[in-house]
Amino acid sequence: MTRRIVGWGGIQEDNDNSKVLYTDLSGHWAQQAALKWSKRGVVQGNEAQSFVPNRMVTRAEWAALLGRMFQPQPGKQPGFIDVAEKKWYTQDIAAAVNAGYMKGHDTKQFKPQETLTRQEAEVSLQTIMKLASSERNLPWKDSKRIATWAQAAVAAVTEQGLMKGYADSSFRPNQGITRAEAITLLDRVFNAYGTWIGAEGVHGPTTGEQQLKGTVFINAAGVTLQNTVIDGDLIIGKQVGEGDVHLNNVKVKGNTYVYGGGDHNPGLGSRAISLGSVWR
Repeated sequence: MTRRIVGWGGIQEDNDNSKVLYTDLSGHWAQQAALKWSKRGVVQGNEAQSFVPNRMVTRAEWAALLGRMFQPQPGKQPGFIDVAEKKWYTQDIAAAVNAGYMKGHDTKQFKPQETLTRQEAEVSLQTIMKLASSERNLPWKDSKRIATWAQAAVAAVTEQGLMKGYADSSFRPNQGITRAEAITLLDRVFNAYGTWIGAEGVHGPTTGEQQLKGTVFINAAGVTLQNTVIDGDLIIGKQVGEGDVHLNNVKVKGNTYVYGGGDHNPGLGSRAISLGSVWR
């Protein structure tokens, strides 16, 4: 989850994706988002250097994407009978369920290998973005096919323009989502959600103060963030490893979550900082 840094509030992003190559993405409409999030470690191709953009996303894969991008706190194993303890997706599903991003099909089954549907994705995004339920009428010709539990989320997410229906006035709530659609959708959501800092160096103005909306993710060792007010949370991600992150005159209005860093402690600069509640 990292690279060079996101482009507002004095933070700049390295958009050089030349080191990430996929044989099946040249000229594809999802190419930019796929390369960006591949470089950041959120999504991967296969051993044949293909992204496979038209392959459907499973519920387990969606949980993994959400975990790598939005980095919720680890959760207790929810006890689904079809989620084995040591599968590659077990921890991602536990975190997604714990955060409320996803739910089981019932109290006993998660169905990790089942294709994720459009309406299931909408419910995840409403929770992540903390969107108020919308009461507006759903305009699509197949609105009656949208499950009762998904209607408010579909209305809220589409009202924000994060996901749309089709040209034939349908929404197709039970249709699966391809890898290309998933990463493009999540890219759009993240742009409204927060800021990604993924390369070492100093970030923030030398003088004065910048204000960053939403959640700020620091996902590289050797980062110094300075003179910054964060309206939401600060997450120091696992990709920091055992390296250091330095915070100098940083004010966090939300909470600070520390998943990486030497001794899991951010370095404090010489000027006062306020990190809110700190969770490790």
